[in-house]
Amino acid sequence: MYKLKSLLFLGLTVILTACGTPATSEATNSQVRPEQASSISIPETVEVTIVFEVDQKEQADMERSLKVEEGTTLLNALNAEYEVEETDGFITAIDGIVQDDSKNKWWLYSVNGEDGTVGAANYKIKKDDQIKWSLNGN
Repeated sequence: MYKLKSLLFLGLTVILTACGTPATSEATNSQVRPEQASSISIPETVEVTIVFEVDQKEQADMERSLKVEEGTTLLNALNAEYEVEETDGFITAIDGIVQDDSKNKWWLYSVNGEDGTVGAANYKIKKDDQIKWSLNGN
């Protein structure tokens, strides 16, 4: 009988120990240690202004001042505020204003006065960007 009680006690101890270990490790792993806190970055919300020009005329009714997370792509910001059509990654229409290939009129953008060097899907918005979309022919 003594051997049976000893085996039972030993078995319960093993089971309880095994069950208790994962909970302790999960709690430890889910906590942020001070040395990790400095490496966690929370995206900053930035303000960006978007203006439009069609045939050298400013489209004041389309202008927006947006608050987005820094690093949001220009295309995502544009899609959130306007009705955008695109083909193969190129913007073909914004709010129903369609480019005209036959007149060499395409939607192009500039940031802070500099022509865009990457597609809108790849440009990441930064603080205080001034973005201008233009649809002008040659």
